[in-house]
Amino acid sequence: RMQTIALIHQKLYQTDLGTSINIRSYIDEMTGFLSGFTHLQKVKFHLDVDNITMDVAQSMPLGLILNEAITNSLKYAFTGGQRGLIIITLRQLSRDDILLEIKDNGKGFPENFNFSRNKSIGIELMKLFSEQLEGTLRFKNQNGAQVELVFKKQVAGNFPGFGEVANPLSKEPSKV
Repeated sequence: RMQTIALIHQKLYQTDLGTSINIRSYIDEMTGFLSGFTHLQKVKFHLDVDNITMDVAQSMPLGLILNEAITNSLKYAFTGGQRGLIIITLRQLSRDDILLEIKDNGKGFPENFNFSRNKSIGIELMKLFSEQLEGTLRFKNQNGAQVELVFKKQVAGNFPGFGEVANPLSKEPSKV
């Protein structure tokens, strides 16, 4: 999680876009970093990512959702040295709507897994950050695990969570 945040800050300092980040470049670097941990599992990444620039206030929760979903795939989807594939899709569906999808070809979520009642920190963080993005988060079993988030792209400086810090223990943000 700290690497995800550090990478966003690094991208900010490397660009002339002000408070915006090229998400395709960010996802490419993030998966490159995480690939260093997949050598034992033989997991590959496939990126299908539109060239989207996004305000840092949206990039941070998006990056953390992405990190949690990928980490869960690496931890649970592939057992016994199984080869695997994680597909990351980021699409501009319309002028305002963006789709993020993280899908693996592993064993999928447990059959009776209840996402609304699950209290694992990773799932809770993904729910919290999707709320911060005012998005719709879905978990599916479809030839492996699939995490799907649809959210509205916000104009820089007009992001509802900007200037607030999410406290995972309470549903109320605290002002910075």
